[in-house]
Amino acid sequence: ANILFSQGISGLILLIYILITNTSVNFISTAALLAVGAGLFHTIANLSFSQGLRLGKISLVSPIAAGYSIPLFLAGVFIFGEHLTSIQLSAVILVILSTIIVSTNLKELIKSQKFILSDPGIPYALLSFLLWPIGYLLIKQAVVQVSWVVPNLTLFITQVVLIVTYVVIFGKRINLP
Repeated sequence: ANILFSQGISGLILLIYILITNTSVNFISTAALLAVGAGLFHTIANLSFSQGLRLGKISLVSPIAAGYSIPLFLAGVFIFGEHLTSIQLSAVILVILSTIIVSTNLKELIKSQKFILSDPGIPYALLSFLLWPIGYLLIKQAVVQVSWVVPNLTLFITQVVLIVTYVVIFGKRINLP
């Protein structure tokens, strides 16, 4: 419900911005399709993150999900050919190591030599960790094609429609924050 509320408000603010500033709205079907895809990935990631918070510890779920910058970093370097300084690369390595350390029970891992997740919310955090970057990569491509306005509005509308659909299908109740 909080996701629906925040995405709905964000979309409304963006729509008001478009109307007040008389911003030109360039519509290209590919950009719109990319934005809808981004909305799909962001919606699943947001719902997964919420479920992770519901089942697990915020001190574990949040830093793992927030590590979504790691796949974006890898895409930036290997797909878009971006270059990093040694300090930036060191920081990324620290983020990766800390995500692994936070998400596993190291004592059990060393003892049993098995990968053991230390909290039931971690699988949901990992799903968000993987899906948010895909959404951001799609929205980046849409923004490059047109501008930031239409793709973001499409993203917000897609998320609201998908969350309302989820609520209707699964009979969830929406409580405003």
